[in-house]
Amino acid sequence: MKLSLIFSFCFALLISCSHEEINLTCADPLGSDTEELKDMQLSCFQEEFFSCFRFELSGADPVIRSLYKTIPSDAPMFFDAGEVQCLSEVTSKISNAWSYALYAQLRHGYVVRMADGTYGRFFIDSWIEGSNGRVTQVNIVRQYSF
Repeated sequence: MKLSLIFSFCFALLISCSHEEINLTCADPLGSDTEELKDMQLSCFQEEFFSCFRFELSGADPVIRSLYKTIPSDAPMFFDAGEVQCLSEVTSKISNAWSYALYAQLRHGYVVRMADGTYGRFFIDSWIEGSNGRVTQVNIVRQYSF
């Protein structure tokens, strides 16, 4: 009797839930933070200047550019991991397309390789456009180390 009652309850529960959609959300990883960056404002993964990059927003298209003091090999390099829903979907550090600067794209994830061999990652969650249609602020979610 108990077994048939349990079976009936489970079957009823299964039927009642079968028409509901499962809503999966993409969550940002633990240890990530957010930044709101305006034109030429720095974002740094480490305290050293060598780990910094900025968004250049004054041109027609927003650009992500690394910074360095003396030689480019000291600067972080980027690759575009493509369109993602959140930072957790940026998972690969492997690329043969590293660059010191690239065009920023909304809802894309990026991996950053520092000169010391460590990695960070960020995701362009949203941005604000001015009346002229140019981007005036970029909102990112970022994590170091990755």
